[in-house]
Amino acid sequence: MEKLDDDLVRHDYIGTGETYNTFEYEFINFEKLVVLDGLPNDFEPILAYTHNQHPDGQITSLWNREWGIFFLAPNSNSFQEFTEADKADWNLDGFKAVAGYSHTFDGVDDELLALWDRNGNVKFMRIGETSFTDYDDVFDSDGDGISNREEEALIGFSAILGYTNFLNGPDREVISLWDSDGNVKVMTQGDENFKDYEGVERANNGLEGFNAVEGYYDPIQNTVFLWDINGVLLKWDWDEESFVDVPDSFFSTRDLFGSAPDAAYYDEEKDIAVVWFDGNVYVSDNGENFRAISYA
Repeated sequence: MEKLDDDLVRHDYIGTGETYNTFEYEFINFEKLVVLDGLPNDFEPILAYTHNQHPDGQITSLWNREWGIFFLAPNSNSFQEFTEADKADWNLDGFKAVAGYSHTFDGVDDELLALWDRNGNVKFMRIGETSFTDYDDVFDSDGDGISNREEEALIGFSAILGYTNFLNGPDREVISLWDSDGNVKVMTQGDENFKDYEGVERANNGLEGFNAVEGYYDPIQNTVFLWDINGVLLKWDWDEESFVDVPDSFFSTRDLFGSAPDAAYYDEEKDIAVVWFDGNVYVSDNGENFRAISYA
């Protein structure tokens, strides 16, 4: 970073040697908002999510390609590693998550965190619990002889992306799950099972033929951002009442990466989107234009 004068700094544009200018106070604020201390220098996450199962607030969790887990606790300035002993204690020993999300269908005091691996295995934990429960084909919480997974129409489904949103309203939270073939399952707060998101509804919402591999919900804009494998970024547009293509720009993820980010999440405490690509970190306050955050 090269200082130009009292107000401006010059940043190298990623991978090109070109430069752009921005106000220093904006850059400094972004640097301070993103905590990276405690992460290995070569850290490359493939999964990122947040939840509020800590009594003091939000936890950010990052999983890397070696299935290491690092988490940022509330009011902390450094990530901590989840040790192998920790994983065993929390029933995560040997589990390799690729999708993670939390929902509050039963209220914020009963938040549920769910993790999926590539084989469709699922683990979940409710707020206040001290280990994850296996959500397998025989798990039957009400003892009626029918597994929860069958009742919720998730037998045979393997999610690679999961997120929740409030596009239907504050009391109608929705879970969206995508598999590697672009099939989508959705469940709305108050419903008893997931349904296939397809046909006319999907086409009218601008997602026909789209295969999301990464995405998140932005509560400030009340919108959802989704990437496909080629880095095409869609955003829910309230005027169009549909997902629309986010125009390419000098700071867009498509221009920076040419593919989807490796991991992405929305930090609700700081109101920023954070994405990772090849071990580099980028941040945005509108979900469309990103700038690099350095760490060593």
